[in-house]
Amino acid sequence: MINKDRNLDFYKYEVVRLVEEVKSNNQGKVDWDKISELFRNLYPKESSHKERLRSLYRSVKDKKYIAYQNTSRLVADELKGDETPIEEKVLKFLTSKVKIVTIAIRLGIKPEVVKSILANLLFRGYDIILWTEGGVEYAQFSRQAIKGVTRSKEHCFNIPSKEFKIGLISDTHYGNKSSAEEESIDYIYYLYNQGVRKIFHFGDIVEGHYMGNRPDAIYELKPNAIGFDAQLELASKNLPQLPGLEYYIITGNHDYTFTRNTGANIGKVLSTIRGDIIYLGHNEAKVYLTKNLSLMLIHPTDGIGQNYSLKMRQHIDKNDKERLGDIMGMGHYHKYDHTHYKGIHGFILPSFVKQTNFMKYNNLPSVVGGIMLIIKVDEEGYLTNLVTETKFYENK
Repeated sequence: MINKDRNLDFYKYEVVRLVEEVKSNNQGKVDWDKISELFRNLYPKESSHKERLRSLYRSVKDKKYIAYQNTSRLVADELKGDETPIEEKVLKFLTSKVKIVTIAIRLGIKPEVVKSILANLLFRGYDIILWTEGGVEYAQFSRQAIKGVTRSKEHCFNIPSKEFKIGLISDTHYGNKSSAEEESIDYIYYLYNQGVRKIFHFGDIVEGHYMGNRPDAIYELKPNAIGFDAQLELASKNLPQLPGLEYYIITGNHDYTFTRNTGANIGKVLSTIRGDIIYLGHNEAKVYLTKNLSLMLIHPTDGIGQNYSLKMRQHIDKNDKERLGDIMGMGHYHKYDHTHYKGIHGFILPSFVKQTNFMKYNNLPSVVGGIMLIIKVDEEGYLTNLVTETKFYENK
Protein backbone atom coordinates (compact mmCIF):
# COMPACT_ATOMS: atom_id res chain seq x y z
CA MET A 1 0.00 0.00 0.00
CA ILE A 2 1.43 3.35 -1.00
CA ASN A 3 1.85 5.98 1.67
CA LYS A 4 0.51 9.13 0.06
CA ASP A 5 2.94 11.26 2.09
CA ARG A 6 5.91 9.59 0.36
CA ASN A 7 6.71 9.12 -3.30
CA LEU A 8 8.56 6.34 -5.10
CA ASP A 9 11.87 8.20 -4.91
CA PHE A 10 11.68 8.11 -1.10
CA TYR A 11 11.50 4.30 -1.12
CA LYS A 12 14.26 4.05 -3.73
CA TYR A 13 16.72 5.83 -1.48
CA GLU A 14 15.52 3.96 1.59
CA VAL A 15 16.40 0.70 -0.20
CA VAL A 16 19.81 2.14 -1.16
CA ARG A 17 20.40 3.07 2.49
CA LEU A 18 19.46 -0.43 3.69
CA VAL A 19 21.68 -2.07 1.05
CA GLU A 20 24.68 0.00 2.16
CA GLU A 21 23.93 -0.86 5.79
CA VAL A 22 23.69 -4.60 5.10
CA LYS A 23 26.80 -4.56 2.87
CA SER A 24 28.85 -2.94 5.63
CA ASN A 25 27.76 -5.63 8.09
CA ASN A 26 28.26 -8.49 5.63
CA GLN A 27 31.67 -7.48 4.27
CA GLY A 28 30.28 -6.14 1.02
CA LYS A 29 27.73 -8.90 0.33
CA VAL A 30 24.09 -8.03 -0.37
CA ASP A 31 21.60 -10.21 1.53
CA TRP A 32 18.28 -9.42 -0.16
CA ASP A 33 16.34 -11.58 2.29
CA LYS A 34 17.68 -9.41 5.11
CA ILE A 35 16.92 -6.22 3.19
CA SER A 36 13.38 -7.43 2.54
CA GLU A 37 12.95 -8.15 6.25
CA LEU A 38 14.29 -4.74 7.30
CA PHE A 39 12.14 -2.93 4.73
CA ARG A 40 9.04 -4.84 5.82
CA ASN A 41 9.66 -3.91 9.47
CA LEU A 42 10.01 -0.24 8.56
CA TYR A 43 7.15 -0.05 6.07
CA PRO A 44 4.74 -2.96 6.73
CA LYS A 45 2.12 -1.56 4.34
CA GLU A 46 4.56 -1.40 1.41
CA SER A 47 5.41 -4.36 -0.82
CA SER A 48 8.72 -5.87 0.36
CA HIS A 49 9.12 -8.38 -2.49
CA LYS A 50 12.84 -8.93 -3.15
CA GLU A 51 12.53 -8.37 -6.89
CA ARG A 52 10.78 -5.08 -6.34
CA LEU A 53 13.43 -3.87 -3.86
CA ARG A 54 16.25 -5.00 -6.15
CA SER A 55 14.62 -3.09 -9.01
CA LEU A 56 14.31 0.05 -6.89
CA TYR A 57 17.99 -0.22 -5.92
CA ARG A 58 19.16 -0.73 -9.49
CA SER A 59 17.06 2.19 -10.72
CA VAL A 60 19.35 4.43 -8.61
CA LYS A 61 22.75 2.68 -8.64
CA ASP A 62 22.96 0.61 -11.82
CA LYS A 63 23.67 2.74 -14.91
CA LYS A 64 23.06 -0.16 -17.30
CA TYR A 65 19.73 -0.89 -15.69
CA ILE A 66 18.70 2.75 -15.97
CA ALA A 67 19.64 2.65 -19.64
CA TYR A 68 17.57 -0.51 -20.13
CA GLN A 69 14.59 1.15 -18.46
CA ASN A 70 14.89 3.97 -20.94
CA THR A 71 15.09 1.37 -23.70
CA SER A 72 11.87 -0.15 -22.39
CA ARG A 73 10.12 3.16 -22.79
CA LEU A 74 11.50 3.48 -26.32
CA VAL A 75 10.23 -0.01 -27.16
CA ALA A 76 6.80 0.94 -25.88
CA ASP A 77 6.87 4.01 -28.11
CA GLU A 78 7.85 1.89 -31.10
CA LEU A 79 4.91 -0.41 -30.47
CA LYS A 80 2.33 2.38 -30.41
CA GLY A 81 0.94 1.12 -33.67
CA ASP A 82 0.11 -2.19 -31.96
CA GLU A 83 -3.11 -1.99 -29.95
CA THR A 84 -1.73 -4.42 -27.34
CA PRO A 85 0.48 -2.73 -24.69
CA ILE A 86 3.90 -4.30 -24.13
CA GLU A 87 2.99 -5.29 -20.55
CA GLU A 88 -0.04 -7.24 -21.77
CA LYS A 89 2.18 -9.02 -24.29
CA VAL A 90 4.49 -10.09 -21.46
CA LEU A 91 1.57 -11.23 -19.29
CA LYS A 92 0.40 -13.68 -21.96
CA PHE A 93 3.62 -15.69 -21.55
CA LEU A 94 3.24 -16.17 -17.79
CA THR A 95 0.44 -18.74 -17.60
CA SER A 96 3.13 -21.44 -17.63
CA LYS A 97 6.83 -21.63 -16.77
CA VAL A 98 8.79 -19.55 -19.29
CA LYS A 99 12.36 -18.39 -19.75
CA ILE A 100 12.81 -14.63 -19.54
CA VAL A 101 15.11 -14.83 -22.55
CA THR A 102 12.32 -16.55 -24.50
CA ILE A 103 9.96 -13.65 -23.79
CA ALA A 104 12.69 -11.24 -24.89
CA ILE A 105 13.33 -13.08 -28.18
CA ARG A 106 9.65 -13.42 -29.00
CA LEU A 107 8.99 -9.72 -28.38
CA GLY A 108 12.25 -8.48 -29.88
CA ILE A 109 13.44 -6.71 -26.73
CA LYS A 110 16.34 -7.20 -24.29
CA PRO A 111 15.99 -9.61 -21.33
CA GLU A 112 16.76 -6.74 -18.97
CA VAL A 113 13.79 -4.83 -20.41
CA VAL A 114 11.57 -7.87 -19.74
CA LYS A 115 12.79 -7.93 -16.13
CA SER A 116 12.07 -4.21 -15.82
CA ILE A 117 8.52 -4.80 -17.08
CA LEU A 118 8.08 -7.73 -14.66
CA ALA A 119 9.30 -5.58 -11.75
CA ASN A 120 6.73 -2.93 -12.67
CA LEU A 121 3.97 -5.57 -12.85
CA LEU A 122 4.97 -6.88 -9.42
CA PHE A 123 4.73 -3.37 -8.03
CA ARG A 124 1.24 -3.01 -9.52
CA GLY A 125 0.08 -6.12 -7.66
CA TYR A 126 0.41 -8.99 -10.14
CA ASP A 127 1.21 -12.37 -8.53
CA ILE A 128 4.36 -13.27 -10.46
CA ILE A 129 7.26 -15.41 -9.29
CA LEU A 130 10.81 -15.05 -10.66
CA TRP A 131 13.56 -17.59 -10.09
CA THR A 132 16.82 -18.97 -11.47
CA GLU A 133 17.20 -22.63 -12.33
CA GLY A 134 20.46 -24.03 -13.69
CA GLY A 135 21.64 -20.50 -14.38
CA VAL A 136 18.54 -19.72 -16.44
CA GLU A 137 16.01 -17.10 -15.32
CA TYR A 138 12.32 -18.02 -15.37
CA ALA A 139 8.99 -16.30 -14.67
CA GLN A 140 5.42 -17.49 -14.14
CA PHE A 141 2.19 -16.51 -12.41
CA SER A 142 2.27 -17.90 -8.88
CA ARG A 143 0.41 -21.13 -8.26
CA GLN A 144 -1.78 -19.25 -5.80
CA ALA A 145 -2.78 -16.87 -8.58
CA ILE A 146 -3.43 -19.68 -11.06
CA LYS A 147 -5.30 -22.02 -8.70
CA GLY A 148 -7.06 -19.38 -6.66
CA VAL A 149 -5.82 -20.63 -3.31
CA THR A 150 -7.67 -18.84 -0.54
CA ARG A 151 -5.35 -16.52 1.34
CA SER A 152 -7.12 -14.77 4.18
CA LYS A 153 -5.62 -12.30 6.57
CA GLU A 154 -6.60 -11.65 10.16
CA HIS A 155 -6.77 -7.99 11.08
CA CYS A 156 -7.28 -6.60 14.58
CA PHE A 157 -8.74 -3.10 15.02
CA ASN A 158 -9.26 -3.22 18.79
CA ILE A 159 -11.75 -0.33 18.51
CA PRO A 160 -11.63 1.45 21.89
CA SER A 161 -15.19 2.81 21.83
CA LYS A 162 -17.96 0.88 23.62
CA GLU A 163 -20.38 1.76 20.83
CA PHE A 164 -19.52 2.03 17.13
CA LYS A 165 -20.97 1.54 13.66
CA ILE A 166 -19.74 -0.41 10.65
CA GLY A 167 -21.11 -0.81 7.13
CA LEU A 168 -21.51 -4.06 5.18
CA ILE A 169 -21.80 -4.08 1.38
CA SER A 170 -21.30 -6.76 -1.24
CA ASP A 171 -21.54 -7.70 -4.91
CA THR A 172 -21.24 -4.29 -6.51
CA HIS A 173 -20.24 -5.91 -9.83
CA TYR A 174 -18.87 -2.64 -11.19
CA GLY A 175 -18.78 -2.95 -14.96
CA ASN A 176 -21.97 -5.00 -15.34
CA LYS A 177 -24.78 -3.25 -17.20
CA SER A 178 -27.05 -3.95 -14.21
CA SER A 179 -24.64 -2.66 -11.56
CA ALA A 180 -26.40 -0.18 -9.27
CA GLU A 181 -23.49 2.25 -9.22
CA GLU A 182 -25.49 5.33 -8.24
CA GLU A 183 -27.22 3.44 -5.43
CA SER A 184 -23.92 2.12 -4.09
CA ILE A 185 -22.43 5.61 -3.99
CA ASP A 186 -25.59 6.95 -2.35
CA TYR A 187 -25.40 4.26 0.32
CA ILE A 188 -21.71 4.86 1.05
CA TYR A 189 -22.44 8.56 1.58
CA TYR A 190 -25.40 7.61 3.75
CA LEU A 191 -23.18 5.38 5.93
CA TYR A 192 -20.59 8.12 6.17
CA ASN A 193 -23.16 10.67 7.28
CA GLN A 194 -24.34 8.20 9.93
CA GLY A 195 -20.83 8.15 11.41
CA VAL A 196 -19.55 4.95 9.79
CA ARG A 197 -15.79 5.03 9.17
CA LYS A 198 -15.18 1.37 8.31
CA ILE A 199 -16.98 -0.33 5.41
CA PHE A 200 -16.52 -4.04 4.72
CA HIS A 201 -16.98 -5.31 1.16
CA PHE A 202 -17.79 -9.02 0.86
CA GLY A 203 -16.55 -9.64 -2.68
CA ASP A 204 -17.44 -9.44 -6.36
CA ILE A 205 -16.27 -5.86 -6.45
CA VAL A 206 -16.25 -5.92 -10.26
CA GLU A 207 -17.95 -7.99 -12.92
CA GLY A 208 -14.72 -9.53 -14.16
CA HIS A 209 -14.31 -11.31 -17.47
CA TYR A 210 -15.52 -14.87 -17.95
CA MET A 211 -14.00 -16.45 -21.02
CA GLY A 212 -14.12 -20.16 -21.89
CA ASN A 213 -17.13 -21.20 -19.80
CA ARG A 214 -19.23 -18.07 -20.40
CA PRO A 215 -18.03 -16.38 -23.61
CA ASP A 216 -21.31 -14.47 -23.98
CA ALA A 217 -20.62 -12.72 -20.65
CA ILE A 218 -18.85 -9.99 -22.62
CA TYR A 219 -22.29 -8.72 -23.64
CA GLU A 220 -23.18 -8.15 -19.98
CA LEU A 221 -20.46 -5.49 -19.68
CA LYS A 222 -20.83 -1.75 -20.12
CA PRO A 223 -18.91 -0.39 -23.13
CA ASN A 224 -16.44 1.39 -20.82
CA ALA A 225 -15.87 -1.71 -18.67
CA ILE A 226 -14.04 -4.15 -20.92
CA GLY A 227 -10.72 -5.27 -19.45
CA PHE A 228 -8.96 -5.20 -16.11
CA ASP A 229 -7.82 -1.57 -16.18
CA ALA A 230 -11.29 -0.31 -17.12
CA GLN A 231 -12.99 -2.16 -14.28
CA LEU A 232 -10.23 -1.17 -11.86
CA GLU A 233 -10.92 2.46 -12.72
CA LEU A 234 -14.67 1.96 -12.22
CA ALA A 235 -14.14 0.35 -8.81
CA SER A 236 -11.88 3.17 -7.67
CA LYS A 237 -14.34 5.78 -8.99
CA ASN A 238 -17.38 4.21 -7.28
CA LEU A 239 -15.77 3.75 -3.87
CA PRO A 240 -15.69 7.42 -2.79
CA GLN A 241 -12.62 8.71 -0.96
CA LEU A 242 -13.88 10.47 2.16
CA PRO A 243 -11.86 11.79 5.14
CA GLY A 244 -11.31 9.04 7.72
CA LEU A 245 -13.26 6.40 5.77
CA GLU A 246 -11.60 3.00 5.17
CA TYR A 247 -12.73 0.07 3.03
CA TYR A 248 -11.82 -3.50 3.96
CA ILE A 249 -12.35 -5.85 1.04
CA ILE A 250 -12.21 -9.48 0.00
CA THR A 251 -12.43 -10.68 -3.59
CA GLY A 252 -15.05 -13.06 -4.97
CA ASN A 253 -15.47 -15.38 -7.92
CA HIS A 254 -16.11 -12.58 -10.43
CA ASP A 255 -13.02 -10.67 -9.27
CA TYR A 256 -11.03 -13.89 -9.55
CA THR A 257 -11.69 -14.22 -13.30
CA PHE A 258 -8.96 -11.61 -13.89
CA THR A 259 -6.57 -13.55 -11.65
CA ARG A 260 -7.31 -16.73 -13.57
CA ASN A 261 -6.98 -15.04 -16.96
CA THR A 262 -3.95 -12.81 -16.38
CA GLY A 263 -2.76 -13.17 -12.77
CA ALA A 264 -4.06 -9.70 -11.84
CA ASN A 265 -5.60 -9.49 -8.38
CA ILE A 266 -7.96 -6.53 -8.37
CA GLY A 267 -8.19 -6.47 -4.57
CA LYS A 268 -4.44 -6.25 -4.22
CA VAL A 269 -4.09 -3.62 -6.93
CA LEU A 270 -6.87 -1.48 -5.43
CA SER A 271 -5.06 -1.55 -2.09
CA THR A 272 -1.86 -0.51 -3.86
CA ILE A 273 -3.31 2.54 -5.60
CA ARG A 274 -5.66 3.58 -2.80
CA GLY A 275 -4.44 4.04 0.76
CA ASP A 276 -8.00 3.87 2.13
CA ILE A 277 -8.67 0.39 0.69
CA ILE A 278 -7.26 -2.59 2.59
CA TYR A 279 -7.22 -6.00 0.89
CA LEU A 280 -7.89 -8.85 3.33
CA GLY A 281 -7.82 -11.92 1.05
CA HIS A 282 -9.69 -13.99 -1.50
CA ASN A 283 -13.08 -15.53 -0.67
CA GLU A 284 -12.82 -15.06 3.09
CA ALA A 285 -11.10 -13.23 5.93
CA LYS A 286 -11.55 -12.71 9.65
CA VAL A 287 -11.16 -9.38 11.40
CA TYR A 288 -11.32 -8.53 15.08
CA LEU A 289 -13.32 -5.40 15.77
CA THR A 290 -12.18 -5.69 19.39
CA LYS A 291 -9.92 -8.30 20.96
CA ASN A 292 -13.03 -10.36 21.81
CA LEU A 293 -15.37 -9.61 18.90
CA SER A 294 -14.69 -11.09 15.47
CA LEU A 295 -16.26 -10.44 12.08
CA MET A 296 -15.99 -13.16 9.42
CA LEU A 297 -16.24 -12.17 5.74
CA ILE A 298 -17.19 -14.94 3.32
CA HIS A 299 -17.84 -15.04 -0.41
CA PRO A 300 -19.10 -18.54 -1.31
CA THR A 301 -19.03 -19.90 -4.84
CA ASP A 302 -22.00 -22.28 -4.85
CA GLY A 303 -25.48 -21.75 -6.26
CA ILE A 304 -28.54 -20.46 -4.45
CA GLY A 305 -31.94 -22.07 -3.96
CA GLN A 306 -35.23 -20.90 -2.52
CA ASN A 307 -34.14 -21.72 1.05
CA TYR A 308 -31.14 -19.41 1.04
CA SER A 309 -31.66 -18.60 4.72
CA LEU A 310 -30.28 -22.08 5.48
CA LYS A 311 -26.91 -21.26 3.90
CA MET A 312 -25.59 -19.53 7.02
CA ARG A 313 -26.77 -22.26 9.40
CA GLN A 314 -25.22 -24.93 7.20
CA HIS A 315 -21.90 -23.08 7.20
CA ILE A 316 -21.94 -22.73 10.98
CA ASP A 317 -22.75 -26.44 11.43
CA LYS A 318 -20.06 -27.67 9.04
CA ASN A 319 -17.06 -25.52 10.01
CA ASP A 320 -14.72 -25.16 12.96
CA LYS A 321 -14.05 -21.91 14.81
CA GLU A 322 -11.30 -20.89 12.37
CA ARG A 323 -13.99 -20.19 9.75
CA LEU A 324 -16.56 -18.78 12.16
CA GLY A 325 -16.94 -15.37 13.78
CA ASP A 326 -19.14 -13.71 16.39
CA ILE A 327 -20.64 -11.81 13.47
CA MET A 328 -20.63 -13.40 10.01
CA GLY A 329 -21.57 -12.16 6.57
CA MET A 330 -21.94 -13.92 3.22
CA GLY A 331 -21.91 -12.22 -0.13
CA HIS A 332 -22.55 -13.85 -3.53
CA TYR A 333 -26.26 -14.64 -3.16
CA HIS A 334 -27.74 -11.13 -3.73
CA LYS A 335 -30.37 -11.75 -1.01
CA TYR A 336 -30.96 -10.66 2.58
CA ASP A 337 -31.32 -12.66 5.75
CA HIS A 338 -30.34 -12.25 9.39
CA THR A 339 -30.20 -15.23 11.68
CA HIS A 340 -28.97 -15.71 15.23
CA TYR A 341 -27.77 -19.29 15.52
CA LYS A 342 -25.50 -20.95 18.08
CA GLY A 343 -24.57 -17.56 19.47
CA ILE A 344 -23.55 -16.19 16.04
CA HIS A 345 -25.19 -13.30 14.19
CA GLY A 346 -25.21 -14.39 10.56
CA PHE A 347 -26.10 -12.21 7.57
CA ILE A 348 -26.79 -13.05 3.94
CA LEU A 349 -25.87 -9.76 2.29
CA PRO A 350 -27.85 -7.90 -0.36
CA SER A 351 -26.06 -6.64 -3.46
CA PHE A 352 -25.63 -3.52 -5.51
CA VAL A 353 -26.57 -5.08 -8.83
CA LYS A 354 -30.10 -5.08 -10.21
CA GLN A 355 -31.73 -8.23 -11.54
CA THR A 356 -29.82 -9.40 -14.59
CA ASN A 357 -31.36 -11.29 -17.49
CA PHE A 358 -29.78 -14.49 -16.18
CA MET A 359 -31.44 -13.98 -12.79
CA LYS A 360 -34.74 -13.04 -14.40
CA TYR A 361 -34.84 -16.18 -16.56
CA ASN A 362 -34.10 -18.31 -13.47
CA ASN A 363 -36.69 -16.56 -11.25
CA LEU A 364 -33.97 -15.20 -8.97
CA PRO A 365 -34.62 -11.75 -7.49
CA SER A 366 -31.74 -9.45 -6.60
CA VAL A 367 -32.04 -7.53 -3.35
CA VAL A 368 -30.31 -4.17 -3.73
CA GLY A 369 -29.04 -2.47 -0.59
CA GLY A 370 -26.67 -2.62 2.36
CA ILE A 371 -26.46 -3.14 6.11
CA MET A 372 -25.29 -0.92 8.95
CA LEU A 373 -24.48 -2.52 12.29
CA ILE A 374 -24.62 -0.52 15.51
CA ILE A 375 -22.47 -2.45 17.96
CA LYS A 376 -22.14 -2.17 21.72
CA VAL A 377 -19.43 -3.98 23.70
CA ASP A 378 -18.43 -4.25 27.35
CA GLU A 379 -15.11 -3.34 28.99
CA GLU A 380 -13.50 -6.53 27.67
CA GLY A 381 -14.74 -6.01 24.12
CA TYR A 382 -17.45 -8.70 24.20
CA LEU A 383 -20.66 -8.02 22.29
CA THR A 384 -23.52 -6.82 24.49
CA ASN A 385 -25.96 -5.47 21.89
CA LEU A 386 -26.31 -5.47 18.12
CA VAL A 387 -28.74 -3.27 16.22
CA THR A 388 -29.20 -3.87 12.50
CA GLU A 389 -30.28 -1.15 10.08
CA THR A 390 -30.92 -2.07 6.46
CA LYS A 391 -31.45 0.28 3.54
CA PHE A 392 -32.94 -1.18 0.40
CA TYR A 393 -33.32 0.30 -3.07
CA GLU A 394 -36.17 -0.62 -5.35
CA ASN A 395 -35.05 -3.08 -8.00
CA LYS A 396 -36.37 -1.48 -11.18
